[in-house]
Amino acid sequence: MTPPRTNILQRLRAFGKDDSGNAAVEYSIIFLPLVFFVLFIFEMSLAYHWIISAQKGVERGARQASVMVPVVNELTRPTGLGPRVITRDVANGGDLGGACYLSHCTPLPVVGCSGGTRLSENDGGGITCDAARFQDVFQEVKLFASEVEPEDVTVIYEDLELGYAGEPYVALVTVQIRARAFPLALGLFSSDTQLPAVSASLVTEELVN
Repeated sequence: MTPPRTNILQRLRAFGKDDSGNAAVEYSIIFLPLVFFVLFIFEMSLAYHWIISAQKGVERGARQASVMVPVVNELTRPTGLGPRVITRDVANGGDLGGACYLSHCTPLPVVGCSGGTRLSENDGGGITCDAARFQDVFQEVKLFASEVEPEDVTVIYEDLELGYAGEPYVALVTVQIRARAFPLALGLFSSDTQLPAVSASLVTEELVN
């Protein structure tokens, strides 16, 4: 009769020599890293596509905003042909027709609209936005950045002291898409993982359309 200890050793030796499950073991070791790697490539591709599309979208939006009546109502004045961009007021001590960069114009605050509603750094709560004009800009952005919503888009007008006192306001207009959560599963690894904000700026031309 073979002692129990000898039977156990024999079985262990037989098990060690049995390589019939090697493929399954190797597959289980490689499978999860491979899935993660493929998912990482896929999501990096999505992120890259989003950033390129969003950049093209804000460029289109900035171009539209640079040639149309401002979306901020306080930058417009009523006329018989509809709203037009305001003219620059003469500053104290300034001259009509004097260059704004020589302090002949009254400075204007940075103002803007986000999602068709008020947004300004120095508005005191009094800035209003025209929803229809904001929608014109938003639709240009959405042609390329199809996943954005109005609240993701901001249109900002900044006074760079361009133009002349008594003439139409000339601004730097910026269209921006805010930062957003990273797509799909990789965003689960960190709540701070985000796609960056994307923006484009242009100096306004004739804001009369």
